[in-house]
Amino acid sequence: AALGATRKNVRSSSLKKLVIHASDFDDDGLLSLVEGMANCVNLEHLDLDGNDQITEIGLSALSDLFRSKKFYLQELDLSYMAIHDDGMICLAAGAASIMTLKSLDLSRNAFGDEGLQAMAVGLSNSKNLESLNLSVNGPFSAIGLRSLSDMIPAALKVLCLASNGINDEGLQALAVGLGKHITIETLNLSGNEIGSAGVRALTAAEITSLRSLGLASNAIDDEALKVLVEGIETLSIETLNLAMNNMITSSGLAVLTPIFRRKSCSLKKIDLDPTNIGDSVAKDFAEGLVRNESL
Repeated sequence: AALGATRKNVRSSSLKKLVIHASDFDDDGLLSLVEGMANCVNLEHLDLDGNDQITEIGLSALSDLFRSKKFYLQELDLSYMAIHDDGMICLAAGAASIMTLKSLDLSRNAFGDEGLQAMAVGLSNSKNLESLNLSVNGPFSAIGLRSLSDMIPAALKVLCLASNGINDEGLQALAVGLGKHITIETLNLSGNEIGSAGVRALTAAEITSLRSLGLASNAIDDEALKVLVEGIETLSIETLNLAMNNMITSSGLAVLTPIFRRKSCSLKKIDLDPTNIGDSVAKDFAEGLVRNESL
């Protein structure tokens, strides 16, 4: 009865936002919903997150609906749905047809390189996508990340790739494409396996539009931190997250002091928690911060 009422409600052509969160929807439920959504030509926001019983059958039906090109969706949330590679392949063709899409959340699913490659191809011609969240999937290797690198949507501003098992080789593959885009403002790479080689590739890409960089819980040590500091001197990063990089020592943190002292320092927020700064480095930080006008 509840499903029937939902389907009846979504038949309205004036509906702009539809949220069905963790409602134990299965394929039958989604097929019924898709039938009811056929006339929702003004739907802008669709949130199905947490419905992890849906398989490729339901996802194919949803993709077919998107391919009908009747929709002007701007936000699509399909997180927490246990979508594997086959499901992502089903979705990719439909996603490619939503030219108005601005935000896509595919985080906390279960797809790897194959699904990433399919979605990268599907989104390659997207002219309006500004935010893409792929966090907590994978692991993504250099193979999948190279595909994403080659096909990053032109207008993308926010890219979240946290906890995807990305290592230095993977970031090196991704960085090639990132360097060609002048729109990326936020890049979240926290919770991966990135060390000095990956950091070097990232800074060498010279992403001049970048304002927020997340590298928490990686393999950042003193050498990687030094590489990062040297590489971002010419960038305008305002927020830098280095928390939970336990290989950074007190002496390694000393390389940050010159940044704080620069009048041209763009940093407004830096997260180093929990890091043993030490009395000597803390004193240097304090002296640098006295002269800093941004933090």
